[in-house]
Amino acid sequence: MNDERKRSEEGNRQQPTTTAAVVDVLIRNTTDGFIILFAVWTIVAHVIVWSGTGFTWLFHLSPLVVIAAMLWFVPVWRAALGAEIPASVLLIAVPGWTCFSVCAIAIALTAALVELDMFPYAWIGAVVFLLAMRFRPKTDRTHMPSLRAAVSQAWSDYALLAATLILALMAVLLVCRPDPDDSLYLNMAVSVLDAPDQPIFASDTLHGISGGNYLPTYRVHSFELLVALLARVTGRSPIEIAHLWLPLAAVPLSVFALARLFRTLIPDIWAWATMVCVVLLLAVRNTHCIYGNFAYVRIFQGKSWFVLFAVPLIIAYAIEFFRTPDRRNWIILAAGQVAAIGLTANALYAAPLVAAFSMLACSQPDRCSTRRLLAGVTTSAYPMLMVLLVALAMRRSGLNTAGVGMSCPVEATTFDFLGRSGAVWLWMFALLGAWALVRSGWLQRWLLGYSLLFTTLCLSPLWDELLMPYVTGSHLLWRLFWTIPLPVFASVAICESTRRLLTARRLVDRLPGLLVLALILISLRSVVHPEGATSIAKAPLMLKVQEAPYRFAKTIVAMSRPADTVLAPEEVSTWIPTFRGHPRPLVSRKVYVQGLLNVFMEHVDTRDLQARLALSDYVSGTARTDGVGLDFERAIRGYPLSLVAVFPGNPWYREIENVLRDAGYRVKQLSGIQLFQAPDGRGGDDDLPALPDASSSTEKALADTARHVETRLREDQQPAGYWLTSHTQSTTFDHPLVEMNTFLTSMLVDILDPVAADAGLDGSLKQARAYLAGQIEANGLVRYLGRPDSPGTPAPRALITPDSDDTSLVWRITGGKEDLLPGVLEILKSYRTDEGLYRTWLAPREQLIGVDPGTDPNPPDIAIQMHLLMFLSKSDPPAARSLYTALRGAIARNSLWVYYQKTPLVPILRQADLLTAGYPLVLPRSRLQTSVAGQQPWVAACRLIAQYETGTDPTPSASQTVALLKVLADDGVASIRTSPPLMYHNDLSAHVRRFYWSEDLGYALWLRLYFENARAHPAAP
Repeated sequence: MNDERKRSEEGNRQQPTTTAAVVDVLIRNTTDGFIILFAVWTIVAHVIVWSGTGFTWLFHLSPLVVIAAMLWFVPVWRAALGAEIPASVLLIAVPGWTCFSVCAIAIALTAALVELDMFPYAWIGAVVFLLAMRFRPKTDRTHMPSLRAAVSQAWSDYALLAATLILALMAVLLVCRPDPDDSLYLNMAVSVLDAPDQPIFASDTLHGISGGNYLPTYRVHSFELLVALLARVTGRSPIEIAHLWLPLAAVPLSVFALARLFRTLIPDIWAWATMVCVVLLLAVRNTHCIYGNFAYVRIFQGKSWFVLFAVPLIIAYAIEFFRTPDRRNWIILAAGQVAAIGLTANALYAAPLVAAFSMLACSQPDRCSTRRLLAGVTTSAYPMLMVLLVALAMRRSGLNTAGVGMSCPVEATTFDFLGRSGAVWLWMFALLGAWALVRSGWLQRWLLGYSLLFTTLCLSPLWDELLMPYVTGSHLLWRLFWTIPLPVFASVAICESTRRLLTARRLVDRLPGLLVLALILISLRSVVHPEGATSIAKAPLMLKVQEAPYRFAKTIVAMSRPADTVLAPEEVSTWIPTFRGHPRPLVSRKVYVQGLLNVFMEHVDTRDLQARLALSDYVSGTARTDGVGLDFERAIRGYPLSLVAVFPGNPWYREIENVLRDAGYRVKQLSGIQLFQAPDGRGGDDDLPALPDASSSTEKALADTARHVETRLREDQQPAGYWLTSHTQSTTFDHPLVEMNTFLTSMLVDILDPVAADAGLDGSLKQARAYLAGQIEANGLVRYLGRPDSPGTPAPRALITPDSDDTSLVWRITGGKEDLLPGVLEILKSYRTDEGLYRTWLAPREQLIGVDPGTDPNPPDIAIQMHLLMFLSKSDPPAARSLYTALRGAIARNSLWVYYQKTPLVPILRQADLLTAGYPLVLPRSRLQTSVAGQQPWVAACRLIAQYETGTDPTPSASQTVALLKVLADDGVASIRTSPPLMYHNDLSAHVRRFYWSEDLGYALWLRLYFENARAHPAAP
């Protein structure tokens, strides 16, 4: 009778109540639903990002993501690879005093060796111990319990789950731990909202540095794009979505994810384990890298979601798949890994490792386990595909990540992550001893297997040279610890120790539990304390920011325009890129500019980046390099800086203040910081410090310079009528060589023509037009290097294929020959792409002569399209309208900026010409800046000329123009000779690089600006 009653009660316990069923459905559907939804979103985002499409497309496709995710709730056909594992997993005997003593000795020796800096010996000992325990003789057999039958369904469990939710929610609402990584992550969302039609993550949106870019690894991120989507739908700012609203969704998701895992590992006390784990994550934050500092206190970033939400779910999914390898479990395990890489690029290696460790820890050396493992490995196919794409992108771009960050080997990484003293004892116990306290045979085996795999692979000193450069990067090896959930292991040990202490009948059986809890409590003294950056928020719904620096950054953004360049202390400039429509900080965070300097050294101006870093240190008050004071004087004119922020406590505050006041900057005082704003209350790349009202001496000096410039232009013009162009192999104007080409002469005619009469250069331009007309060949085409047989040109002449750029320029300037025009138009039309753009070279690929081809041997280019549009607007208006339509649709595409990636001078001037001609084009803001040292004043000059030409309101002020003229003609015209305008370069994907400069173009721009100012402001110099 007693046996029958016991079986009846056991059967009743196995039947879940209605409430239990609801909770089970809630936990499963909430976690699975989000994983499927976010995985589909991630795949769609990857397609958009890798195809070079804009955020607008992603926004329009977002409803389809929801529809696709809803299909998950349609029943899936089950296709198991075999029956559910009957849990014929060998039982390791519940350890008694002998086994517990061996375990304690192993933990103590390992922790002591680690503390004594004998890490290799500690690693060898840990691996040997785990191998011995994992494969020790078994004394019994048991079955892995059916999940629904084993899960505790008591009301106390639901009360604990609710209390855990409340605790986590209070932590998210009240704990404030700002993180400077938001400078990049929030800017990723801001950038796609500010430029929704431009390719996503395709340029440096923090600083606008030419040649800089996001690392290809960031292209797998979709969390920031989700923030942007929600911001656009709700009308809220990205920082509000990330800091206030998404964390509210993260709380139930994270708690349910932990509950899901613990219902799989220790189903009878899952609720207690969930609460203990949440408490550990909130309390144990002794190092910057530890799990607790990537949990609830930083839940506004994708990598925190990965640690807190994705890792526990992937483990649970892997165990469920290994138990029942059907189609549904395969899909959800694969989706978990896809979602993980959308949260952080670190999941590219961490997510597959977590899944593999979890399944291998369950396996046995038999055919059934092998089949399941092989099937499970296929769930990591998508992360491996993304790894391949990222690797190819890195290789194609020629990026070098070897020098990023400080190399940190496994031994140092262990201390950086786990900490020292008591912390090492706590985590070594979780790694090596948690298994010895559990009663479930399969869980003992799983904990031992997981610990063994992690210790052998991820803690081996032998793997330093392999893991660092090729997997995690030399400075991020510590993120391998994300692949093992030590807080989960510690929670299991704490709960099992407590249960043993409370339920054991004999004191001798309670003693191991008591000793373990005492060890944990002693260890917690050294690990349970908040990290320095953490505080309690003043109100529940507050942004997780540094209050004063964020307020200063907000003021700077309000006082500036998107095209402006600003300089502020790093703790302030960190937050500037988090605002929509933000100005460009000279340096947002040093680590990002240093990253560009190391990784993109072949693509950026390294001297410019070094100058930026020196100026950032100077204004932040951290360092003052030799000559930085002089560089600062030049920087406010050269970049130019529309606003400078300085803390009054800066050691060089007076020096900085004097320079800015002398330059005409106005002071705006805020509590705790001084803001210096450029004259006229305006910013922008085209705004330079205004000088005091022009005096007669200033007027005379500029007039003398104008006459000198006119003379130099006439003297430099060759007898045949052309000007020579300089070229170098880098963005530094050193040891230039010269050549004759038709392009420079055409540009000088266009720039000088409006002021030729005032400058007395009509004769020079007439001679230049005659020379250009003589370069038109019998078929009507023009070559960049001119006709080889043209009289008056240097000999011997190199032969080069005719091109559409110089043909359109010369025909528009000279009028050409009417009888040849139809043939020219027909040839141009034959080199039009499918989308309506025109290629550069007017010959088939196999007939190109004198061309060093790049990735695309015959590409369309932005300025070439603009020149063709100017030509066709007069000679073939229908073709011009067609080209205008095609150009507007492709203008933001990277592949269109072939010869002007590093210099925007010609596009800026041509944008104004086209606006005057009735073809307004809006060029991407990021393309209208330059990172080449010394070129910022020329960018400003072209912008001012464009404003004068188009009559853009407001008209440039006289003081602003005079200030720029004086900068450009510093020390007579010596600065023009030493730092002339960089006009264009060849295709940077070609074998040889060439950069083309022109001193005479600098003279022409200066003269044009001088006379434009004289016309607009007759009373000014």
